[in-house]
Amino acid sequence: MSSFFKILREHGNDYHERNLSRLNDREKSQFESLVVWMKPLCSKHKLTNMLEIGSGSCFVLNYLSKELSLKGYGIDPSDKANRYASELYPDLKLFNGVSYDLSMFEEKSFDYIHLGFFLYLLEGEYYSKTISEINRVLKSGGFLSIYDFDTPHKITNEYIHHKDLNKINKLDHSHSFTKTSQFTLINKLSFSENGFYFNEDLHQRMSIQLLFKEKNLNK
Repeated sequence: MSSFFKILREHGNDYHERNLSRLNDREKSQFESLVVWMKPLCSKHKLTNMLEIGSGSCFVLNYLSKELSLKGYGIDPSDKANRYASELYPDLKLFNGVSYDLSMFEEKSFDYIHLGFFLYLLEGEYYSKTISEINRVLKSGGFLSIYDFDTPHKITNEYIHHKDLNKINKLDHSHSFTKTSQFTLINKLSFSENGFYFNEDLHQRMSIQLLFKEKNLNK
């Protein structure tokens, strides 16, 4: 286990314990729009499975997989969150790991991938490897959703929740995928860190974005 994996595991454990009491209702309400977007796509494209990267306590993964009738897989560095979720949601298949190493999954394994709230923690090779690994395990013709900060330009802030993670990066992460012709943004819902509404304050802006991975680029 690398030193950065250990840092992410510690952070994930702290996040799980700090937020457990308020995750369920909040996250279910925020993801209702994503279910509305994805239901007809699951039917039309005959999707069968999904992976949440950064699945944490798995409230979101359980909600999405049940509502969309998909086999749910999750990966998270937090061993505490994984143990909690395994007991609460035995139908989910969960892995302890990190976004930049999805070697437990074969190429083109998933119809749909959801990115939980974690990209803001990554930079450099960990960020670029994450983008590459997501692209590797997502099928062509599959779908990708991103839940994270969303700003018109990169904003770097100090971070107080872990001694070895002293800064975070806020940006529009969809650009990391759509900058090539492989991905197309098809839906977006903007809101704020403090509520289900758009905020003029750049530091508060978040979004859920839905992308499609193209499969007929040469036609």
